[in-house]
Amino acid sequence: MTYRFARLPAGTLRIGSHDASAHTQAEAVVNVKGKTPFVERIKFTSTRKFRLMLVASVRSMTITGRYTLLPNGAAVPAEASSLLDGSMLGKSGQMKTVATFSDFRAAR
Repeated sequence: MTYRFARLPAGTLRIGSHDASAHTQAEAVVNVKGKTPFVERIKFTSTRKFRLMLVASVRSMTITGRYTLLPNGAAVPAEASSLLDGSMLGKSGQMKTVATFSDFRAAR
């Protein structure tokens, strides 16, 4: 099941002092196959350019989070990634990050 949001409520997505919420779309994919539905993937995509601290300009931004279920039914992060395209101090480029999570253990 997929839910799409044309924009986010104010204060939902802050990047430094910039509130990107009003110009960000969201898509949430909910896994309903098992006993407990959970958000399997969430994706945020910017809908317009914006500036940060007068020195950076972001042309586009995509942030994705993937989640998995533990055997006990708890949802945990499996991967977080982001791709930003823009410029800083007059130089254009992209910044891509990916973090993968594994070896989960219950907290005591």
